[in-house]
Amino acid sequence: MPQPFKKAVVTDAGIALMAAAQMVNAKVEFTKVVIGNGVYSAEEKTDEYLQAQTSLKSQKNTFGISDASIISEHLIKVTALLTNADPVTNAPIITEGYYINEIGVYAKIGDQAEVLYSIAVTDSDSGDFMPSNDYPSQIIQDFYISVENAENVKIKVVMSPGQPYIKPITISKDAWEDDGTGFHVDVSVPIASEDLFPIASIASDSKDTAQTAGLWNDVESIDGAVRFWADQQPKSDINAIVVLYEDRSKEGTDYVLPIADEDTLGGVMLGTGIEGTEDGTISAHANPEDIADDAEVSAMIKEIFGL
Repeated sequence: MPQPFKKAVVTDAGIALMAAAQMVNAKVEFTKVVIGNGVYSAEEKTDEYLQAQTSLKSQKNTFGISDASIISEHLIKVTALLTNADPVTNAPIITEGYYINEIGVYAKIGDQAEVLYSIAVTDSDSGDFMPSNDYPSQIIQDFYISVENAENVKIKVVMSPGQPYIKPITISKDAWEDDGTGFHVDVSVPIASEDLFPIASIASDSKDTAQTAGLWNDVESIDGAVRFWADQQPKSDINAIVVLYEDRSKEGTDYVLPIADEDTLGGVMLGTGIEGTEDGTISAHANPEDIADDAEVSAMIKEIFGL
């Protein structure tokens, strides 16, 4: 059962940052989310104590900001993906599990140093357990942060290297275009580009609509939008979550394939009588001279069993 957190507290540094942004009409850039396993006493969970903090007690991991938006005059929502393994390469991020007892959000203006803008701690003695990468876990976490006046704040989100961008979307039933063989729609996602790899997850309340319309599994990231296809025009709006990843399939790697042995899965070289084709098919061709004849087989049997 998820463990509740106390409401996020904007730090003194965060208050000063927002005041400076409003004064010079600058963009506030939310840069990262950090989580840790620091333990706080009842006295340390007060707003007064948390407001004075400049870092977590025991920071364990850092995650990029996926999205940020203004919810109301005094509220901003920040979204991040908390995971124990890289969502693209599956490389381990967390190798030893721990309890998430504290969460912080960092922000900055321009080239200035980033500051701990907001901090939240668990309401109970310990928070949710984040397992090691042996047990894959991904959490799309929303953080609601209070501000003095959101209308005077411009929010900028930068996609961090290696971190996905996550955005809830609604595909309007009236936005679909007939292209002759089916229908397509471009949903505005400003950060989208041809260099990003998209994945879409349809909300449970929209799955019947998507299935009836024949919504394709294929999704395309284009400049400023994400494109969907369907066999028919949907009868209702479709709610979904779009996740954009950097395409790192062409990047180099330092990985070296180990040599296979009885204990290690790895690479082997083809020896005499073994051939491999371009599609990976392996064939064995025995040399007749290497095959024992009936007399030799009979002699070996007598030798083995002492006949």
